[in-house]
Amino acid sequence: MDAVYLYKHTNSDELLYSIRLLKKFYPSVGQIWVIGDKPPAAVAAEVIHVLHRSKLGKFADQMLKFSLMVRNPMLSDQFILMMDDVYLTAPFNPQICYDKKYPTLKDKIVGRANDPYKTSIMKTGRYLTENDMSDTNYELHIPVVIEKQKALYVTNNIVDTDFDLQIKSLYFNFYPSLDGLGAIPYDDVKNIKIEDITAYLSTSNVKFYKYKQYLEGLL
Repeated sequence: MDAVYLYKHTNSDELLYSIRLLKKFYPSVGQIWVIGDKPPAAVAAEVIHVLHRSKLGKFADQMLKFSLMVRNPMLSDQFILMMDDVYLTAPFNPQICYDKKYPTLKDKIVGRANDPYKTSIMKTGRYLTENDMSDTNYELHIPVVIEKQKALYVTNNIVDTDFDLQIKSLYFNFYPSLDGLGAIPYDDVKNIKIEDITAYLSTSNVKFYKYKQYLEGLL
């Protein structure tokens, strides 16, 4: 099973550590694809890079990259959707998880100031409602397994929109099971305390160096 990173360049070693920990805790990973900006030289030999740049906003750009990758005939039929700021800390166990704290997209934006993320969440919820789908919030900072043919169907149906939608919530509300597994509630792992880390860790670019020593200890 391949892995895909939708990558926008940062000035940290996030991508390097994410890839190295992916290889350690999921050693059977196939090709690692990075679509977007050119990856750092330290990982260039470990990945297949697909150059893609656009002038779209952050979330529309991510959706466009995702849509392009699932049309790649060389990508495995199932793949792990990764993020450069997400790190495995234990063997990878594919799960479908919805946000335990904010179980619906409506819950996610209550009290949130207007920003591009809120706009994208609102558009995603509206799109799902218009298509008679639930608005379960799958926007967690954890890797997920995507089936390429299902992703093709989902992205084929958004060609007339502005692409400014959230990938996981869109995909898993269309396809809420993986090999018969139902979705389970899960706490997000963005900037959790080190003593609470179990399977995943995700950090902001600013806080990455706070956790770097911990990540090095896992390698």
